[in-house]
Amino acid sequence: MQISKAQAIFVACTLIIAINVLDGFFKEPLYGYVPALFWLFDVFKFVVLPGALLLWLWRGYGIRPVHYGMRAVAENESWLHFLGLTVFLAIVLNLVYQAAFGISWAVLRFPETKEFYYSIRPEGWLRVAVALYYAITAGVVEEIFNRALPLLYLVERYGKALPRARYLLVTSLLFGISHFESGTPQVVATFVFGLLAGALYLKLRDLWPLIGAHFLIDAWVFW
Repeated sequence: MQISKAQAIFVACTLIIAINVLDGFFKEPLYGYVPALFWLFDVFKFVVLPGALLLWLWRGYGIRPVHYGMRAVAENESWLHFLGLTVFLAIVLNLVYQAAFGISWAVLRFPETKEFYYSIRPEGWLRVAVALYYAITAGVVEEIFNRALPLLYLVERYGKALPRARYLLVTSLLFGISHFESGTPQVVATFVFGLLAGALYLKLRDLWPLIGAHFLIDAWVFW
């Protein structure tokens, strides 16, 4: 028996979010044990599985990218306006993220920890390739499965009676938890980032500026 469209969206989001949370327990030891296995798993997590799930939603339930915010630039919207909005959102989101991280670190007095990804960055042109890989995959996958598809799930389930507060709280909390391995300040910062990004998506209903902003922020971080 085929499940409903809302249930299919829920399954897809649950699989991606769950694997992003669980990998925090083993990805660093996996890299230390066999780096090739780490990269194979990472490509599966960020490329193969999300792509397969989105294809499943498209072919099985008619859920296309336009339905979760990945629409074409409107005729009355110039590319200059789109790029300007993307850069503006990147600046605002990054400032909010950095402020939340700094405040939480100062208040909670947690020891400063080195990000795992900083220890695996190669030198030379490979560093550019790795930074672009993480910026693109994280920007696209996290915005689709942590922001856009959860909203589409709620729209399918509740229609006009959309529980906006629940959407913002739950998606932001899950987004924060998925970064737990980087420490509590990082969880707080990504939670606050998720709140603002979710509120922006509720307003814009256009995912591309958020994907672009997420990409710019992560490209800077991973570099």
